[in-house]
Amino acid sequence: MKALWDKNRQEGFTLIELMIVIALIGILAAIAIPQYSNYRNRAYNAKAVSELKSFHKTCMVYFIDAPTAPACTTAEVAATFVPASDVTIAMVNSTLNNWSATAKYNEPNTQLYTVDVNGNITP
Repeated sequence: MKALWDKNRQEGFTLIELMIVIALIGILAAIAIPQYSNYRNRAYNAKAVSELKSFHKTCMVYFIDAPTAPACTTAEVAATFVPASDVTIAMVNSTLNNWSATAKYNEPNTQLYTVDVNGNITP
């Protein structure tokens, strides 16, 4: 009699077990998705800062080579500096001793950074 009962018994997960697994996956997703979003924004901001540092160095060299030049723009330094297509760099002031530029990654919720003539970067 016992052998007959074991033969007809079906194996598998119960509804409660499946609901617990789905709840655990939901909890893990609720934790992981915001962390991933923050990680992406930090990476985007780091790329904007990196591009701004490169632009600052290139402009300093440009002004050393051409001290009477009126401006240091991305067009003027295009031979040595090509900004990433997903970062926008713009000059705010453009004189030899008093210039600044801004950079921002082209995604929402990213920071606008400014660099001055001394290389100080501020958000």
